[in-house]
Parts: sequence; structure tokens; C-alpha cells
Amino acid sequence: MQLILTTITLHDVSIAKNSSTQSLDTLSQEVKNLDRNIQSQIVDLQQSIETSGSHRYDGAALAALEELQASVKLAALTITSVSTNHHFDIPQSVSSIFTGRENRLQELREILISQQTTLRDRVQQRFVIYGLAGSGKTQFCCKFAQDNRDSFWGVFWIDASTAERAKQTLGAIAEMAGLEKNEASALHWLSNLEQRWLLLIDNADDEDVPLEKYFPKGNRGSILVTTRNPAYKVYGNVGPGHYDFHGLELDEATQLLLKASDKPAPWSSTCEELALTITEALGFLALAIIHAGAAIRDKLCSLGDYLQYFGRSWRRIRNAKIPEKSSASEVTVYATWEICYGRLEQRGTEASHDALELLNVLAFLHRETISEDIFTRALRNPEQESRQGDDGPERPLTPYLWYASWAQRFREVPSAILEFALRHRSPPVLPKILRDAQQGGSVDDSEDRVRCALRELVHMSLIIRNDHSDTYAMHPLVHMWARERPRMRLADQAFWADVTGRVLAASILLPPLGTAAADEDYHRSLLPHIEHVQACRKFIAKTMSSKRGSMSTATSWFTWLMPDSTPDPDKIRMYAKFSLVYDKCAHWESAKELLEEVIDFLFRYLGRRHKRSRLAMLWLSGIHFHLGRPAEAAELQSSVLKICESHLGPSHPDTLAARDALGRTRFQQGQYTNARKLQERVLQELLQRLPRDDATVLKAKDNLGNTICKFWGTEHFKKALELHSEAAEGMAKVHGPDHEHTLIAKENLCRVAVLLGGTHLESIPDVMAEVLNTRRDKLGKEHPYTLLSSANMAIVLSGTGQLAEAHELVCNVLPVADRLLGPDHIGTLFGRYTLACILVQRGRYAEAEDLLVYIADCQKNMASNRGDYHPDRLATLIELARCSFLLGKVGRAIDICDEAIFGFDSISVEPHPLANSLRIARGRMAQLNQTSSGGPSSAHHHGITFPFTLFRTDDDTG
Repeated sequence: MQLILTTITLHDVSIAKNSSTQSLDTLSQEVKNLDRNIQSQIVDLQQSIETSGSHRYDGAALAALEELQASVKLAALTITSVSTNHHFDIPQSVSSIFTGRENRLQELREILISQQTTLRDRVQQRFVIYGLAGSGKTQFCCKFAQDNRDSFWGVFWIDASTAERAKQTLGAIAEMAGLEKNEASALHWLSNLEQRWLLLIDNADDEDVPLEKYFPKGNRGSILVTTRNPAYKVYGNVGPGHYDFHGLELDEATQLLLKASDKPAPWSSTCEELALTITEALGFLALAIIHAGAAIRDKLCSLGDYLQYFGRSWRRIRNAKIPEKSSASEVTVYATWEICYGRLEQRGTEASHDALELLNVLAFLHRETISEDIFTRALRNPEQESRQGDDGPERPLTPYLWYASWAQRFREVPSAILEFALRHRSPPVLPKILRDAQQGGSVDDSEDRVRCALRELVHMSLIIRNDHSDTYAMHPLVHMWARERPRMRLADQAFWADVTGRVLAASILLPPLGTAAADEDYHRSLLPHIEHVQACRKFIAKTMSSKRGSMSTATSWFTWLMPDSTPDPDKIRMYAKFSLVYDKCAHWESAKELLEEVIDFLFRYLGRRHKRSRLAMLWLSGIHFHLGRPAEAAELQSSVLKICESHLGPSHPDTLAARDALGRTRFQQGQYTNARKLQERVLQELLQRLPRDDATVLKAKDNLGNTICKFWGTEHFKKALELHSEAAEGMAKVHGPDHEHTLIAKENLCRVAVLLGGTHLESIPDVMAEVLNTRRDKLGKEHPYTLLSSANMAIVLSGTGQLAEAHELVCNVLPVADRLLGPDHIGTLFGRYTLACILVQRGRYAEAEDLLVYIADCQKNMASNRGDYHPDRLATLIELARCSFLLGKVGRAIDICDEAIFGFDSISVEPHPLANSLRIARGRMAQLNQTSSGGPSSAHHHGITFPFTLFRTDDDTG
């Protein structure tokens, strides 16, 4: 008993000397266990006395046990009444509405308190809480300290925001210990304390304030560090070492806002939805959510109109003067970031200056997935572009046409002079890192500067690094602050938005450069950044325009006389490069809008015959092709072809490129004979000048294969298969197996193999699945090329008898095509036609008939139609005739056959194989109609079959 009481009295000393570091809670549990053991012995002894009779020593033993039990109970009561905590000082009180991160609190308790170690293995436990300003780091640590107060003899804190504040708070610890009020005394005292202690080092953000200096020496104690500097995460030495705090979880953020706004629970679904919208806009940042809740609680706004109130408040903050020197705990989250900006300005180093410029650029990029590659490519691309050259041998072309009228020439003279002057223009406006590299500096050194600048921003917690994806991100509120901070005037915003666009443009290579698979992947990754910077530029331009007001009459006259008197070729080049990204990402309307501005500039200053103008026209024609507007595409291509033939000759590479592009458009228009003549001439000319495995030759083969296949004879299918096989194999070697040109060739190969059927199909499902999966991975599930691959995969599955799988696949992609391309786009109609063919084969004739009627009506009005008889519509009529016959509508099937046969005869130079097959089917149906009522089941009995159009079936005659 004396031992127990001694243990209680000297508990804190025994912690250091014992092999375990148990708390009073542990000791209390052991005393309770001892009480239970004594009670069990008392019961056993009492039962023994009652059954066996009393012995001389039994009564004395029972009395001794009862006395011992009373002493143990007293000891237990003493333990519960005593707290081991003698000192408790934390940076701030724990909020009464503290919400979330319960799992993290429990995990940290397990790491710092519950784990038992021997005296020999004991280390000073350190754990780092890293995150943005306002993310709740300090509150989390205070909550942990408060919840576990009795597990520590002392809880202390240091304000490490500045060296002066650290000195002051360490002095307070020394004073608490009764020592001289200085840093050394406090740290020495903590180093030698035998009792368990917890030290919170708060706001350890400034790398100029050395963190290790504030770690007491030795292996005693536990330390929690809060920091915005990710470099300090390395100091964590227990458990995962650190937690990253950026935003609360969805539910936690919603609950915190509703608690802070004093909304009584239970909350309605409407209330929770409004709260979710607000917290999402605030990036789930704890401090911002608490501010929002306070505004709602104080009736400054409501849940419904908080975001409008937030916008007005932010505008007021922008116009207010923020104190430059304040404790981080005393200023708003916005002012904290402004202080970080000020620190970078005050350093005055090259790295800090670069960091500030990059921050201004990052503010106008999309806030997520910011790759360092943007800057490294922008540094290295100019050298490639200068080596490749822009215009080759055609540079001397006059900037205006010789046959222009005198009035037109008069207006174009200033433009010609300007173009001459601009050949020797200074480098475009870019961040200093990029300017220095373009003016002869080392690119390698500049890349090092980029990394150092990004590191500066990470250390200030202004950007966040994702080590897994090797990218950077910005919190939504930091992103908004950086773009609209108080000292960022509208003119500054316009300047840096333009600089950001030019940085992005510098990182993009226009063909023939930048065509490797890795380059194309990179270009597609830029879409969110380009969309964001373009949106910013348009908003700023609109705001500035509204402030500028209308132009005077004199200004209007001058603008007419000298249009665009300050042309900006770098801006036009930027638009061209942005068009490339839009094109690769299937944002064709956006690409078209920018390209038309590029072409207008080129026509004005270089003329229609210039190489750049011709390339831009061909490029725009490709955009029209993708938009399902072949008439506009053909008009542009014909114009370029005419210029090239007269200016360069019929066999010049540029002439062949224009002719090949026109052939592809004639194919889309259903003019297969015309397309074939154009494409065969192109391939013949190319083979005379280039090796058979050249990329241009391979592409020409692939295009020709598509056209030859449409002549619908077995010999045509085999010739097309040969061309596509050569193209796919060659492109895999030239471009790589995952390049877009390779995937297109493989896809075309699969389509022809399905038409041939039999042994040609053996490996085709695997090839088509590879194309589809690659497109899903590289382009995303909703890219038009991926949707096309899904439809073609459904065709391959149907050709191999997997109709249910094909049906499910095409049904999944049609709603996406409707949304992205529109229900009447040629690609969407192709998807519906594929579905209708599958429905016919599955015996769902009524559904198929309704769908085919809709498709045929839409195809009449397609932009690529040839009257009523585009080949795509004729194929639809074939399936509609088949479907009508199988429904027993023999007369209707005959009428549809007549229309289709007339259509084939109208557009074909020679009798078409499909028309020949239809004539046979039509004749047999006419005989059947005269002898019987027909019916859905009579097709096989009477030998009536219809030609296949997408894939072979058991009754197809070919």
C-alpha cells in the first residue's frame, strides 16, 4: 500500500525513470484492475468460509483484504482528483464551433501519446502541420492540446512568425519557469524537464527564421509545428511526419458555415445546398468560412446572397489600404498574403523578383495543374522556331497584290512599311526570366531560375506543389487575391493577362514543329489555362472599353485610313497557337473564331498568296470539316489550290497538300469519284518525290483508302485494307503507336476489316479496343474522336456477333454527342445510324424504323448533302427498307428501294454495287407482294436479302 501511495506522489518522477511513459490515466486503470482483483479474492474467501466453516486465519485474512480494498479505493479517488498538467498556454482559445478533422486528432493522439517506447528508444517527437493561411492549422493544434491537456505536465507555445516574436514568447516560457527572461533559459529548461511536455511552434513560415533553433536539445518532449513553408515538413519524425491542410472536407465545411452563421439544426436540404455553394466558392478554407458565417449571423447578408456580398466586400478590400506590418494572427487572410508579397519585395533578390513576376503570371492561368513545363518549353521553343524558320524561300513575297486598285494600294502602304519595320522588332513582353533567355542568356540557367522562383512561392504558401503529379496549384482565394489584389490596377491586370497569354503561346509549337505525341499531349493539357486567360482578357477588355467611352469622329477617320496602325504580330501568333490547342481539344468554334482573326491580319499585311495566309486558310478549312460544314471547307481549299497551282505549280508540296485536303472534303460531301481522282493524283505525285514510308505519303494512303472503300466492291475493300495496313504500320514507326495519325489509320483498318469479315476479323477487336482505350486515356471520354471510336467499336462488336455489348456502348455515347456536337451533326447522325443497324439485328424493328426515319429526314438537311442523295442517306434508306420488310410492310419497303436506287443512279458514274443488290431484293419483294401478304418471317423463305452497310450479317449477300 505504501508502494502505491509513493507511486502516486512521485508519479511524474517515475515517468522518467520507468521503462514506460504512462500517464495518470494509465495508472488509474491499473489501480482499478487491482481493486477488481481484490474484490474477486474477497468473494472467493467469503464463499470458502460459508461452505467449509471458519478457520482461525480466514477471518483475519478477510479483514485484511477488506482494509486493503478500502485503501485502493482511496488511492483511485486521489488519482482522479489530481491533474498532472501544471502549465497550459496556447496561441488562441479553441473555437466553440470547432468542426472536423476528428480522425486527424485521434491519429495524432495515437502518435504522440498512446505509443509506448522504452527510455533507450525515446526521441523528441516532432510533427508538422503544413497548409495555407486560414486553413485551420493553429486551431487544430490548440484543439489537440486542449483535448489532451492532462497527458502533458506542461503545454507551451512559441510565435515563430518573426525572430522578435519568437524571442518574446520564449522569454514568457522562461518567466513561467522562474528563470531569467531569455531564449536560452527557456530552451535549456525544456531540455531538462523530466515531465512530459508539449511545445507548439506557431507560424513558422519565414525561412529566414531558423526553425531548428527553437527545438530544445535532447530527446524529451513533443513538438507541433504550424507552417506555410513546405520545406519544414522534413522536420516531422513520427508517424507520417506531417499533415497537409488546404481545405476542409465537404461535410465539415458545410457544418462549420451553418454553425458559424447560427443556423439551428437540423438543417434543411436547401440550407445545406446553399452552404455547400458558398464553401466551394471559398475553397473550403476554414477562416474564410468562419468570416462568411459571421457576416450571415450578423444579418449583413443571407445564405442566398452571400456570394454577392462577398464580391462587394472584396472590391472594398481592394480599394482599402492594408497595413504592411502586423502579426499574422491579427490580420485577415487577404492581408496575410499581402504581407507575403511584401516580404518578397523587401528581399530584393533575383529569385524573389522572379517569384513576383511568376505569381502575376500564375494568377491568370487556371489555378490547378500548373506545370513547370509551361515555362521550360517557353524558354526552349524560340530556339527551335528560329532554326526552323517561318516562311522558307517565300519570304520576299510582296505584302499587297499587284492587281490591287490604287485606292486599295494607298491604304496598304502603311501596312507594308509596318511589316518591314516589324521584321526587326524587339522581343515580346515576357517575364524577365524569359526575356533574358531570348536575349542570349543561358536557357539552363533560366530553368534554374524558374525552379527557384517557384520554390519561393511554395515557401510562402502562395502556391501548392503536388509531388505526385509534379505540378502546382493555387487555392481559389489566393488565386483571386493574386489577380485582383489591392495594388493590381486594371491596367496592370490587362498587362499581366497579356503576358500570361504570351508565355503560354511561347510554350506551344506550331506545325511542322511540335507534332510528336508528347507535344500533342502537352498542348491538350493547356486548354484550361488558355480558356482562363482568354476569359480574363475579354473581361478586362470589356471593363476598360466601358470606361474609355466612345471614340471621337477624328479618331474614327484615322482608324479607317490606317487600320490597326499598331499591329501586333506576336498577338496574332498567340491566337494561332491558341487555335491549335482549341483544335486538338475539339473546341472548334473557339478555334474558328481566333483563326478568322489571324487570317484577317494575314490578308491585310501579307496578302492571300503568302504562305502563312495559305496555311491558315487550309487550317480553317479543317475546322469547318470537323464542324460538319464541308461547303465552307471546300471553298477555302479550292481557293488555296487555285493560288498554289498558279503561283507554285501543280506539283509543289503546298499544292499537293491543298489538293489532298480538298479530296478529303469531297469525301465528306459524298463526291467519292471526285475525291478519288484528287487523292490518287496526290499519292502518285508524292511517290515520285518521297519514300513510301514518309509521313505525308502514309497519310495520303490512309485518306485514299477511305475513299476507295466507298466503291463497295470486294476488290475495293481489299485495296483499302492494303492501304490502311501500310499507313497504320508506317505511322506507328514514324509517329509512334499512340499518335493520333496512327490511331486514325488503325481505326480505318478496323472498319474495312469488318466489311470484309471472315478471317480478316481475327485480331480486329483487340486493335479497335486499343484505339478506344488510348483515346479515352489521352483525349478523355467525351472528346469527339473518342465518341467516334466508341461507335466504331460498336460496329466491330456487331460484326463479331456481340450485339448486346455493341448496343450498350453506342447508347452510352449518343447523349454525349447530342450535347457536344448537336443532334444534327454528321457524327451524331452516324452514331444513331449505327444504333439503328444494331436494333435491326436484335429484332427490335419498330424502334429501328422510327430511328431510321428520323435520321433520313435529318440527312436531307445536312450541310454536306447532295440534294436528297448523299451516300450516307442512301445507306440509311437501305436499312429502312430492310426494317420495313421485316415488319411486313413490303409495299413500303419497295418504295424505299426505288428511292434509294434512283439516288444511287443519280450520283454514280457507273452502276453501284449496292444499287445492284437492291434491285435484286426489290424484284423479289415485288414477286412476293403479288403472291402473298408477306410478313416478317418470310424473308429467308423467299431468298430476299439486303446489302450490308456497316457490318456483315448471316443473310448478307454483299
